[in-house]
Amino acid sequence: MRIVVGPGRDDVALAEPDDLTRFHVEVDHAVPADALPDVVHATGIGHVDGDGVAVAPHAIRRLAGVRPAAWERDLEAMIAFAAQRGWVTDDGYVRAHVEWTADEEEQR
Repeated sequence: MRIVVGPGRDDVALAEPDDLTRFHVEVDHAVPADALPDVVHATGIGHVDGDGVAVAPHAIRRLAGVRPAAWERDLEAMIAFAAQRGWVTDDGYVRAHVEWTADEEEQR
C-alpha cells in the first residue's frame, strides 16, 4: 500500500490498498522537498516526521473508502506490527518512508 501525493492540495490517493505488507508515501517529483511539510499537512494525511511522513490511520481509512471487515482487521494488524517495530508515533500515526517519483525528462 502506498499513499501517492501530488503537488496539489487535493492531489492524494491510496494505491494498492489491498497490499498491507508494505507501506510508504510516494511523492511526485514536482513537489519541492522544502514544501513537503505544507503539502502533507494540506492533504490531511498527517505530518512530516524526520525524513518520513507520519500518517494518520483515519486518513488511510478515508482514502481507502469502503472496504470489507477483513481489510480493516488486516489494517489493524499492520498497525500493530508497525507499533512493535517502533514505527508508530506517540499520537498513533504510522511512520512511512518517502519515495520520490522520477522526473520523466531526467530519465530521457
